[in-house]
Amino acid sequence: MTELEWEVKQVLVGRTILLDDGRLATMGPEDYRMPTGVMDGATEVRLFGLAKKQVVLECDMDQESALQAVGDVLKNLGRGLVLIYHPEMAACLFRYILTRPAVLTVGYEEDKLILTAWTGRSLNAWAALRRAITSFERHLPEGIRFTMEAPPVAAEEEKPAKKASKKKKTVKKTAEEIDQ
Repeated sequence: MTELEWEVKQVLVGRTILLDDGRLATMGPEDYRMPTGVMDGATEVRLFGLAKKQVVLECDMDQESALQAVGDVLKNLGRGLVLIYHPEMAACLFRYILTRPAVLTVGYEEDKLILTAWTGRSLNAWAALRRAITSFERHLPEGIRFTMEAPPVAAEEEKPAKKASKKKKTVKKTAEEIDQ
Protein backbone atom coordinates (compact mmCIF):
# COMPACT_ATOMS: atom_id res chain seq x y z
CA MET A 1 0.00 0.00 0.00
CA THR A 2 1.45 3.35 -1.00
CA GLU A 3 1.44 6.44 1.21
CA LEU A 4 -1.25 8.04 -0.97
CA GLU A 5 -3.51 4.99 -0.67
CA TRP A 6 -2.96 4.97 3.10
CA GLU A 7 -3.93 8.65 3.40
CA VAL A 8 -7.04 8.28 1.22
CA LYS A 9 -8.08 5.27 3.29
CA GLN A 10 -7.70 7.34 6.49
CA VAL A 11 -9.92 10.06 5.01
CA LEU A 12 -12.63 7.62 3.92
CA VAL A 13 -12.60 5.92 7.34
CA GLY A 14 -13.03 9.29 9.05
CA ARG A 15 -9.62 9.79 10.66
CA THR A 16 -9.34 13.49 9.84
CA ILE A 17 -9.03 16.75 11.75
CA LEU A 18 -10.56 20.10 10.86
CA LEU A 19 -8.12 22.90 10.11
CA ASP A 20 -8.68 26.60 10.85
CA ASP A 21 -9.44 27.39 7.19
CA GLY A 22 -12.20 24.75 6.98
CA ARG A 23 -10.23 22.09 5.13
CA LEU A 24 -9.66 18.59 6.43
CA ALA A 25 -6.26 17.03 7.06
CA THR A 26 -5.36 13.43 7.70
CA MET A 27 -4.33 12.71 11.24
CA GLY A 28 -0.65 12.18 11.89
CA PRO A 29 0.83 9.68 14.32
CA GLU A 30 0.91 12.31 17.08
CA ASP A 31 -2.79 13.26 16.68
CA TYR A 32 -5.49 11.54 18.71
CA ARG A 33 -9.24 11.89 18.61
CA MET A 34 -11.95 9.90 20.30
CA PRO A 35 -13.87 7.79 17.76
CA THR A 36 -17.23 9.36 16.96
CA GLY A 37 -18.83 6.52 15.05
CA VAL A 38 -18.63 4.82 11.69
CA MET A 39 -18.69 7.07 8.67
CA ASP A 40 -20.55 6.18 5.47
CA GLY A 41 -18.59 3.49 3.69
CA ALA A 42 -15.98 3.05 6.41
CA THR A 43 -16.76 -0.64 6.85
CA GLU A 44 -16.31 -1.25 3.11
CA VAL A 45 -12.95 0.48 3.21
CA ARG A 46 -11.81 -1.54 6.20
CA LEU A 47 -13.04 -4.88 4.87
CA PHE A 48 -12.56 -4.66 1.11
CA GLY A 49 -10.09 -1.83 0.53
CA LEU A 50 -10.19 0.98 -2.00
CA ALA A 51 -11.55 1.29 -5.52
CA LYS A 52 -10.08 3.91 -7.81
CA LYS A 53 -10.43 5.30 -11.30
CA GLN A 54 -7.85 7.46 -13.03
CA VAL A 55 -8.32 9.95 -15.86
CA VAL A 56 -5.62 11.88 -17.73
CA LEU A 57 -6.24 15.60 -18.12
CA GLU A 58 -4.80 17.73 -20.89
CA CYS A 59 -4.05 21.35 -20.08
CA ASP A 60 -2.76 24.42 -21.93
CA MET A 61 -1.24 25.97 -18.77
CA ASP A 62 1.97 25.42 -16.86
CA GLN A 63 1.96 22.92 -13.98
CA GLU A 64 1.62 25.41 -11.13
CA SER A 65 -1.28 27.38 -12.62
CA ALA A 66 -3.05 24.16 -13.69
CA LEU A 67 -2.89 22.77 -10.14
CA GLN A 68 -4.12 26.11 -8.79
CA ALA A 69 -7.10 26.14 -11.21
CA VAL A 70 -7.98 22.53 -10.43
CA GLY A 71 -7.59 23.18 -6.70
CA ASP A 72 -10.10 26.03 -6.92
CA VAL A 73 -12.60 23.73 -8.66
CA LEU A 74 -12.16 21.08 -5.97
CA LYS A 75 -12.65 23.64 -3.18
CA ASN A 76 -16.01 24.60 -4.67
CA LEU A 77 -17.19 21.02 -5.21
CA GLY A 78 -16.37 19.37 -1.89
CA ARG A 79 -14.49 19.69 1.38
CA GLY A 80 -10.84 20.49 0.70
CA LEU A 81 -8.22 18.03 1.91
CA VAL A 82 -4.60 18.48 2.92
CA LEU A 83 -2.65 15.27 2.40
CA ILE A 84 0.31 15.10 4.78
CA TYR A 85 2.59 13.01 2.58
CA HIS A 86 1.50 14.67 -0.69
CA PRO A 87 0.98 18.39 -0.04
CA GLU A 88 1.55 19.22 -3.71
CA MET A 89 -1.65 17.39 -4.72
CA ALA A 90 -5.03 19.09 -4.86
CA ALA A 91 -7.65 16.94 -3.12
CA CYS A 92 -11.21 17.06 -1.81
CA LEU A 93 -13.83 14.85 -0.18
CA PHE A 94 -17.24 14.48 -1.87
CA ARG A 95 -20.28 13.36 0.09
CA TYR A 96 -23.51 12.46 -1.66
CA ILE A 97 -26.88 11.33 -0.40
CA LEU A 98 -27.35 8.23 -2.56
CA THR A 99 -23.75 7.12 -3.08
CA ARG A 100 -20.73 6.57 -0.85
CA PRO A 101 -18.22 9.35 -0.19
CA ALA A 102 -15.41 9.76 -2.69
CA VAL A 103 -12.01 11.44 -2.58
CA LEU A 104 -10.67 13.22 -5.66
CA THR A 105 -6.94 13.83 -5.99
CA VAL A 106 -5.21 15.70 -8.82
CA GLY A 107 -1.46 15.66 -9.32
CA TYR A 108 1.29 15.21 -11.83
CA GLU A 109 2.70 11.79 -12.66
CA GLU A 110 5.31 11.53 -15.40
CA ASP A 111 4.50 15.10 -16.55
CA LYS A 112 0.81 14.25 -17.02
CA LEU A 113 -2.01 15.77 -15.00
CA ILE A 114 -3.89 12.82 -13.45
CA LEU A 115 -7.31 12.91 -11.78
CA THR A 116 -7.89 9.97 -9.43
CA ALA A 117 -11.22 9.19 -7.79
CA TRP A 118 -11.19 6.92 -4.71
CA THR A 119 -13.98 5.25 -2.74
CA GLY A 120 -14.58 2.11 -0.70
CA ARG A 121 -14.69 -1.07 -2.77
CA SER A 122 -18.24 -2.40 -3.05
CA LEU A 123 -20.82 -3.41 -5.63
CA ASN A 124 -21.87 0.19 -6.22
CA ALA A 125 -18.39 1.77 -6.08
CA TRP A 126 -18.51 2.46 -9.82
CA ALA A 127 -21.51 4.77 -9.27
CA ALA A 128 -19.70 6.86 -6.65
CA LEU A 129 -16.58 7.10 -8.82
CA ARG A 130 -18.55 8.03 -11.92
CA ARG A 131 -20.60 10.64 -10.07
CA ALA A 132 -17.51 12.31 -8.61
CA ILE A 133 -15.69 12.39 -11.95
CA THR A 134 -18.68 13.75 -13.91
CA SER A 135 -19.33 16.49 -11.36
CA PHE A 136 -15.66 17.46 -11.60
CA GLU A 137 -15.86 17.41 -15.41
CA ARG A 138 -18.84 19.79 -15.43
CA HIS A 139 -16.86 22.43 -13.52
CA LEU A 140 -13.55 22.22 -15.38
CA PRO A 141 -11.97 25.62 -16.17
CA GLU A 142 -11.05 26.73 -19.68
CA GLY A 143 -7.86 25.13 -20.96
CA ILE A 144 -8.24 21.82 -19.08
CA ARG A 145 -10.04 18.86 -20.64
CA PHE A 146 -10.31 15.09 -20.37
CA THR A 147 -8.35 12.85 -22.75
CA MET A 148 -8.81 9.24 -23.76
CA GLU A 149 -5.16 8.52 -22.98
CA ALA A 150 -4.40 5.69 -20.57
CA PRO A 151 -2.93 6.77 -17.22
CA PRO A 152 0.65 5.75 -16.42
CA VAL A 153 0.97 2.48 -14.54
CA ALA A 154 2.57 2.86 -11.12
CA ALA A 155 5.25 0.38 -10.23
CA GLU A 156 3.95 -1.55 -7.24
CA GLU A 157 6.07 -3.29 -4.68
CA GLU A 158 6.76 -6.90 -5.50
CA LYS A 159 5.21 -9.39 -3.11
CA PRO A 160 6.43 -12.94 -2.82
CA ALA A 161 4.17 -15.27 -4.71
CA LYS A 162 2.23 -17.68 -2.56
CA LYS A 163 2.03 -20.25 -5.33
CA ALA A 164 5.79 -20.45 -5.60
CA SER A 165 6.13 -21.43 -1.94
CA LYS A 166 3.40 -24.05 -2.35
CA LYS A 167 5.19 -25.49 -5.37
CA LYS A 168 8.40 -25.80 -3.39
CA LYS A 169 6.58 -27.69 -0.64
CA THR A 170 4.98 -29.99 -3.21
CA VAL A 171 8.33 -30.65 -4.86
CA LYS A 172 9.88 -31.46 -1.45
CA LYS A 173 7.02 -33.86 -0.64
CA THR A 174 7.28 -35.64 -3.94
CA ALA A 175 11.06 -35.95 -3.55
CA GLU A 176 10.58 -37.43 -0.08
CA GLU A 177 7.93 -39.85 -1.37
CA ILE A 178 10.25 -40.97 -4.16
CA ASP A 179 13.07 -41.60 -1.69
CA GLN A 180 10.84 -43.84 0.45
